[in-house]
Amino acid sequence: GIGKLPSKPILWQLFHTASEKCCSASLLKDYFLYQIRRGLVGIWLWFIDGHLLPYTGKNRVHYAYNTQRRMPVPGRTSMVMTDGNGRVVDFEIHEGKGDLRSFILSTKPRWEDTVPIEPLRVFDREGRGVDFFREMVRNRVPFVTWDTNVDNMSLDEIDDAEFTEEFEVNGKKYAVFEKPKVFTCETCDGGIPKKEGIKLRHIFL
Repeated sequence: GIGKLPSKPILWQLFHTASEKCCSASLLKDYFLYQIRRGLVGIWLWFIDGHLLPYTGKNRVHYAYNTQRRMPVPGRTSMVMTDGNGRVVDFEIHEGKGDLRSFILSTKPRWEDTVPIEPLRVFDREGRGVDFFREMVRNRVPFVTWDTNVDNMSLDEIDDAEFTEEFEVNGKKYAVFEKPKVFTCETCDGGIPKKEGIKLRHIFL
């Protein structure tokens, strides 16, 4: 809705001024809050992923990871959270490869007082981990992620009769069934280690 934008040099000057005054983080949070309260972004599904910000200068910086080239490269990682239409809801820039799990967990206290119902977090296998799943369950953060080590051979071992539900999307037919999956993790209760089970919904498509 902005009719005119500043010229490129003025825009960069505004960015550097915000950085020099150490107010960029608060400005971003105020802007993200404005978007949510105005209904400019969705609050039902939040997709979270890391995006490489490569660095080509001469200074020594942490290494991030280039998934397309499958190799570490100098740079930072932008942890981005978008809604179902790809609109940016929130983001953080992490040094090096970054920590996707900590960013996902941080979005709970950051926005729980703003959104009426906890949004469903969707992320890829980088966020997978038993201890992380336990923290998500403890904090009552609903999430969806992909299973690991799944290929055509492992899917072929499943009896076709188990796929009891069918549906169609974009002209393609799918079949699905669900059964629980239990993860076991080590916890500590008063200095005494014990095993704790976490039951998650496991959906086969």
